[in-house]
Amino acid sequence: MKVCEYCKAAIYWDKESALRAGRKSMDLPPSPRFRVGATGKIKGRPFTVVGRLSYAHKQGTWNEWFVEMQDGTIQWLSEDEGEIFLETPLDLTSPVPPFDKLVQAFKYSGKTKVGELLGRALAALVQQDEVLSAADAVCPVPLHPARLRERGFNQSLLLAAAISMSTRIPLRECLTRTKNTATQTRKMSSEARLKNLANAFRLRPDALINGRRVLLVDDVMTTGATVNEVARVLREAGAAGVYVVTVARG
Repeated sequence: MKVCEYCKAAIYWDKESALRAGRKSMDLPPSPRFRVGATGKIKGRPFTVVGRLSYAHKQGTWNEWFVEMQDGTIQWLSEDEGEIFLETPLDLTSPVPPFDKLVQAFKYSGKTKVGELLGRALAALVQQDEVLSAADAVCPVPLHPARLRERGFNQSLLLAAAISMSTRIPLRECLTRTKNTATQTRKMSSEARLKNLANAFRLRPDALINGRRVLLVDDVMTTGATVNEVARVLREAGAAGVYVVTVARG
């Protein structure tokens, strides 16, 4: 059971959102409001429900619904005394000057020393998080061989290596990328993103992740479709949990 760090309420995951987060869930009664996969509109803006949390207080329980908006952003709906409010999460990972320049220099200008610096920063965050620091393996999102030849390095692997070195969590290249996918963008529909990534990743024979908690590392997360697909492959291979860290949100 997880406890809200702000109000100390118990947080219960339903099975769908627990599966997405790689956590164990407690059984919850179905909500009369929504269900995972449902669609709706609020203030004229269409959304699709992708997850639910339930907070338990002495006064009762209420739900937080994670929803994907039409533009691909993830927001949440809050229930408060029967009212539904659309809220925008505070995003501390969006690149801002001069941080955006560091990310660009690392990824597109071959400044790999910047990647080591960013990796150590991520490692510091991992070491201060009781869930992330308990991971059994650090796994980078792989590049397709054609993209690797073009760039000369896998930026996610450099970040993962820096995290592993600082945290002593073993580095494992668990996956190969078998499909040279188009770059994920917010302009792509959910169906287009899923089609783009279908069968794009394959588990390596020497991965050895069954029953292990995997810390998945990528440089920038745009819509989350890539890490979700990689996490799905890892979970199907028997990973006990998959946790994701990225340098920035695109």
